[in-house]
Amino acid sequence: MRHYKLKETMSDNLDSLKYVKSKINIKFKNDFVNKEIKKEITNKLTFTKENEKDSCWINKNDVPLLTKKLEEIIGIPSMYFENYNAIQYKSNSIHNRFFDCWDVTTDRGKRNCEKRGQRIYSCIVFLTDKIEYYFDKLMLTHNPEENSLLIYKNVEDTSNQRIPEMQKTIKNKSDKAGVLLNIYIREKSNNNNVIYN
Repeated sequence: MRHYKLKETMSDNLDSLKYVKSKINIKFKNDFVNKEIKKEITNKLTFTKENEKDSCWINKNDVPLLTKKLEEIIGIPSMYFENYNAIQYKSNSIHNRFFDCWDVTTDRGKRNCEKRGQRIYSCIVFLTDKIEYYFDKLMLTHNPEENSLLIYKNVEDTSNQRIPEMQKTIKNKSDKAGVLLNIYIREKSNNNNVIYN
């Protein structure tokens, strides 16, 4: 486990979902994605299944408008971003209880963090509506608008160990496929720069 203090870099142009404890900070921004950015993203989606759970990856350099806007609002250079993972959820389906980052006290967690470190932040762009985002242990539900952004820190204030309360469940409450885009911010860049002090 690595210990450090992260700088607060988030834009003031975000709304807080709820401050449950001092270490938990969940923010969102409605109308984050405009028509131009949405077209940029949807042109890169390569799902092969219709109305089934599916995923694809989008190179962050292939969607420069989105990447630049994320850098501005998060205050972190994109060299720390993973490429973007788009997930398509089947209509009226549930993805139960999972984390975005790893338990660094386990061998598996250590292996996953070896090269680029932990997933410090999650940024979720909702490309469709009627998706429910539920933080199970916080008993906190977020019903995001289409084209909105949700940002939360995955780790403790002073280390790269994940916050146990950030486990979540995702429900697609629509009769159509639901799509969101996951952007994860890591501790290290590919050239081994570090995000922490």
